[in-house]
Amino acid sequence: MAFLGIMYFVAWRPQQQEKANHEKMLAALAKGEKVVLQSGIHGKVAEVQTDTLLIEIADKTRIVVDKSGVVRKVASTTVVDAAKA
Repeated sequence: MAFLGIMYFVAWRPQQQEKANHEKMLAALAKGEKVVLQSGIHGKVAEVQTDTLLIEIADKTRIVVDKSGVVRKVASTTVVDAAKA
């Protein structure tokens, strides 16, 4: 029984908290925020819809992705401008 208690606090609970934090982040996404997708693509949110996002990945280049495809938000200084690289 003690083993199950340890497993709860070591494995399951942190995963549940991480999932809840990720869902809050997805719900709070707004236009203009810079994000990283699961594929590693960096872009800026151009439009937020119910289950999808319109992501600008270059000038005049936009893609539609599921919100669940966003891994994290990034600071604006972290995203490298392709035109400058």
